Amino acid sequence: MRPAGHRVARDPDGLLPERWLIAQWPDDEAEPVKYWLSSLPETTSHTDLVRYGKIRWRIEHDYRELKTGLGLDHFEGRSWTGWHRHVTLVTAAHLFITELRLDPKRLRRPDPLQGHPRAATPPRDLDRRLHHLPPTRETPAPQQTPQNLTKHY
Repeated sequence: MRPAGHRVARDPDGLLPERWLIAQWPDDEAEPVKYWLSSLPETTSHTDLVRYGKIRWRIEHDYRELKTGLGLDHFEGRSWTGWHRHVTLVTAAHLFITELRLDPKRLRRPDPLQGHPRAATPPRDLDRRLHHLPPTRETPAPQQTPQNLTKHY
């Protein structure tokens, strides 16, 4: 079998390298409905081969969601910096949606009747955790403004 539209490098002996041919053949079908060709090593398990073959659907779904739902294709600027910022924000929004889809209860607000969430980290612990940061510069004190700001005419 030769894959259409691809030039496959031949082995030193002139033969085409061995590849996996994976077929999805449901019980109620007369013949396979989908095929995948893979160059993974022989030690790859059949479960992993099927998982890698089907992950393409997830990638295509995420790309379609990025374009239509999150506006990846809405950028009309001309600078690389603007495009980079746009793509970064779209990617952050996609991460949020993915996290929400994987665990919808984690990002939910706590129920006020069930008790309070754990208190924030006390400031004394914060000093120990941030010891690796450089010390802050002292900011100059703001200039004193006159107390009487009314103007008499």
